[in-house]
Amino acid sequence: MNDQTDWGKLQSLQRTCRAGLDLIVQGQTSTSLFILLSGRLSVFRHSVKVSEIKKRGDYIGEIGILLKTPASATTRTETDVVVIEIESANVVRLFSHSPGMAIALARKMADRLAELNSTFSYLLDKSYRPELVKRFQEHQKTKQAQPTSVVLNLDLLKPYMIECKAGTQILTQNHFPTALYILVSGTLDIVKNGKTIAVENEEGYYLGDVAILRNKPSNATVITKTDTKLVEIKLDKVEGFLHHSPEIALSIAEKLAERTLAINELFLDLQVDAITEMKKNEKAPEEKANQSLESFDKIEKEIVAILEMNLH
Repeated sequence: MNDQTDWGKLQSLQRTCRAGLDLIVQGQTSTSLFILLSGRLSVFRHSVKVSEIKKRGDYIGEIGILLKTPASATTRTETDVVVIEIESANVVRLFSHSPGMAIALARKMADRLAELNSTFSYLLDKSYRPELVKRFQEHQKTKQAQPTSVVLNLDLLKPYMIECKAGTQILTQNHFPTALYILVSGTLDIVKNGKTIAVENEEGYYLGDVAILRNKPSNATVITKTDTKLVEIKLDKVEGFLHHSPEIALSIAEKLAERTLAINELFLDLQVDAITEMKKNEKAPEEKANQSLESFDKIEKEIVAILEMNLH
């Protein structure tokens, strides 16, 4: 799926911001979702610069807006920037009536989740491993999102419902999904490299969403643990289905935001730790510290497995 943001519909929401303005403030609930058109922004966690945002079309504050949670970091304009500003009260209405934008947002969230998974390994020294496991588990317990704005009416999807016996393989690791699935009832085993890493029974849980949105193979195998009822949207019908039902795309974006939330702040904290430690040991400027992040050892297999359970 290509970028389907309808820029024409957003022209009236365009805003120019001077350098040095905080669009998002850590710990505060955002009042707007921003989409970058031009310029550069810096992201700060506990006053430490951890990244930059400079790509046209990048979203700013999407997790906080979708889940109504406080911002994990401060986002400040590094240069004069031009952004689209969508007030939080209008996000659901606008995206529900703009299929292309809803799909683009869902894909951005899928990319964000995949990015967290693939870059985590560059931010840790192996000596951090015991602390990492503990911190990750604490984040999973404490980062509870508010109920999402989009209510998925599964009754409207009855024509697409299928029933599967226990032991049915829905997705296969390293293979492209044949359909997008939504769990209606039953229990699923999420299996990675032959090991069950999660059990899922939440109504409305999506399967194959990340792989389809990113045009990548599934990262895990999914097998029905009990007799299960699913909504099945065949792969060649997914794009048309999402265009016809943008509320589904927006619901996918919210679910992906939920799955990202538990590790997002930990990811930022590890960046802060890495940059602070390198500055302390090497007395290097921030630019050198940022460039040195990729030299870190990869985290061990258990941590990779924990993160990869989010991608299937």
